[in-house]
Amino acid sequence: MTSLLPHPHLFPRQKEAEYAQNPPAGPTPSSSSPPGTNQRFTLLPTNNSSVIEQLRVWERTLPDGRGNGIAGLSIAWTNHDEKRVGMCEGAASKEFRFQKGERIQIMYVYAGDDGVEGLWFVTDAQRSFFPGRSSTRYDMGNLGSGILVGFEGWEEMEEGDGVVVGLLALGATFR
Repeated sequence: MTSLLPHPHLFPRQKEAEYAQNPPAGPTPSSSSPPGTNQRFTLLPTNNSSVIEQLRVWERTLPDGRGNGIAGLSIAWTNHDEKRVGMCEGAASKEFRFQKGERIQIMYVYAGDDGVEGLWFVTDAQRSFFPGRSSTRYDMGNLGSGILVGFEGWEEMEEGDGVVVGLLALGATFR
C-alpha cells in the first residue's frame, strides 16, 4: 500500500473563507482501488466559530513492528460537538487539551507505507504533542499553523469486511 499523503510543496497554503487547509487530504483513490478499501473523512465543527478544545489519539502497532502509528482520532470542539475517525477502541493512547486561544506554531504529519505513522505539533504556549512515531524527512509534511479547527483525510479499511484499521492520510484545517 502506498501512502496517500501528498508531497507538501505540491500544495501551497490556501485560504477559503475563514479557514486555511494545509495540505488537502490527498488524491482521489484510483479507479482500480477495490470498493471499501478506503474512505475519505472531514472533521469540522457544526458551528464555524468553534475550535478544537481536545484532541485524543489512538495508536496501533505498525505491521512491520517498527513502532506505533496513528489508528484513530477523536475531536472535541468548544461547542461540545465530538467526532471520531479511524479505529478508536478502548482508552486513548494520548490526549491534548488546548488552552483558550492557543495556536499551533508548526504541525507535521509523518507518513509511510503503512499510512499515518505520527503527528507532531508545538503551540505558542510552548507545549507539544507527539503521538505515533517519526519517519524520515522525506515522509513528513508541514500541515501549517494557526488555531486548529479540524482534520480531513482518508481512513484505511480492511479489504473484504470494511473494518477500519487506521488512517492513510491526514490534513489539518486552521483559522
